[in-house]
Amino acid sequence: MTEVYLLFFQATVPTFTTFNLLLQRERPSIFMLYDEMVKFVRKLCSKFIVPAALQGLEEPGDIAFKEKANHLPGRKLNIGFTTRAKLNKLLDKGDITPQQVDSFHEAVLCFLTSAVDYALKKLPLKEPLLKHSTFVDVRQRAESDIGDVLYFVERFPHLLPYHGPEEHDLLGEEFLSYQTMPMISLQDETEMESFWAEMATRKHKVTGANEFERLAAVAKLVLVLPHSNADAERVFSVVGLNKTNIRNSLALDGTLSSIMTIKMADLEPCFKWEPPSDVIKASKKATGYPTKQSHLQDSPVLQPPATHQRGPPAQEIARFLPPAAAITPSSRAQIPAAAQCNLKKPCKLCNGRHLQVLHDVNTGQQKGTTQAVVTQDRGEVSTRVFYLDRPTEGSRILLKVIPVSLHHGSRILDTYAVLDDGSERTMLLPTAARKLGLQGTPENLPLRTIRQDVQTLQGNCVSFLISPKVSELMKHVEKLWQTDVIPLRSSKVVTRSQQDNLAVSLLEDNTTRGEVDGILR
Repeated sequence: MTEVYLLFFQATVPTFTTFNLLLQRERPSIFMLYDEMVKFVRKLCSKFIVPAALQGLEEPGDIAFKEKANHLPGRKLNIGFTTRAKLNKLLDKGDITPQQVDSFHEAVLCFLTSAVDYALKKLPLKEPLLKHSTFVDVRQRAESDIGDVLYFVERFPHLLPYHGPEEHDLLGEEFLSYQTMPMISLQDETEMESFWAEMATRKHKVTGANEFERLAAVAKLVLVLPHSNADAERVFSVVGLNKTNIRNSLALDGTLSSIMTIKMADLEPCFKWEPPSDVIKASKKATGYPTKQSHLQDSPVLQPPATHQRGPPAQEIARFLPPAAAITPSSRAQIPAAAQCNLKKPCKLCNGRHLQVLHDVNTGQQKGTTQAVVTQDRGEVSTRVFYLDRPTEGSRILLKVIPVSLHHGSRILDTYAVLDDGSERTMLLPTAARKLGLQGTPENLPLRTIRQDVQTLQGNCVSFLISPKVSELMKHVEKLWQTDVIPLRSSKVVTRSQQDNLAVSLLEDNTTRGEVDGILR
């Protein structure tokens, strides 16, 4: 029978999902809501009620869906053709009994009855705003009247200042023109917001004034009314996707508001957005790299060239160096040689251990060029060999230190642990090992540092337990469950709920008293 129930749900769920698509629709749909709610309730009722009980009833609340006289017999319930065929097949084979079939029909009837009852209680079928909003739909203009328009004028007087007989007459004239105007160019799939946007700009052929100024204002107000809370939930979801744990500093009235405005105003993906030409021009101007000439005049410090271009010759590099950086014969011994360079990335041109910008200088040295002094006093720059070394001091690695407890047998040692994510083994100082009484087997541990150097440590392989340090509160946590007095019943017991009374009774019946430190607890 499980398959039969699943087939029934498969045949019934589309009725709910179709109506749910309307509630989740992003376009204005309030003028469609009332008719769709009526269709939804009547479609549910048609699955288990005789057609005669539905005829002649305009309001869904007038349907007597709970009277058994209006219910269809079990074999005529609309449960889907696939479900009915499977049910009859199982019955003919003897896999199920007639009693199981009757139980299934009763369950189906109970489900559909409960669904209709829930829909009538939750759906706003008695809201007059939904009925009056149908005049916005150009396809239903013949069934509407001026009273539908005046309803919104009276309900929103601060937004629609069309009060008094004269304004009502003008609004009535616009509504009559709207009802009698030809609609040859409109199609069934025409969206109402586009239609009323065109109506708001339509001019009278004689006077040149807006022909539907007042009626279009009322229609625009109706179209901005939400037909469900799907838009609000959608906004909350977008906020949650943008303000995450790693981006929790986005201000609601700042960056987050700007992001939300852009994403809600344009439904297309960001990679399809084409900025205006003036924005592109201003962006290029703000991020433009200074020219080579201005860079040489303004900057006294050596700046690296672009990575995709070959560096300038040594003559131009020397022009960057201030006078204090001139190389003299007395200071040549302090200049690091190429063999002592610890540069990791080699030169792309010759695979040597020097910067690519100094390729010409180093290759000149290998060919036998002589070393000399780089001077700038006379404004002359000669070809000389020099090296630029990066700083080797000041680099630090920060590791986290936490308090821990080490256990071995009955011995416990409270100490601190240094957490290193790159380490594969846990290392213990000899002093801690002696305090815990650890004795292991000798072992040589090869240790590779961050500089890729390998060092061998001699020690012993031991085993012990490590745990977070227990606070004082956790050591005495059992005292939190001790009490000297059980809550007694008083005159206030009458104000307690049934669950509170049951909890107090359970506490009194299952409480065990014992003597703790000379006190009966």
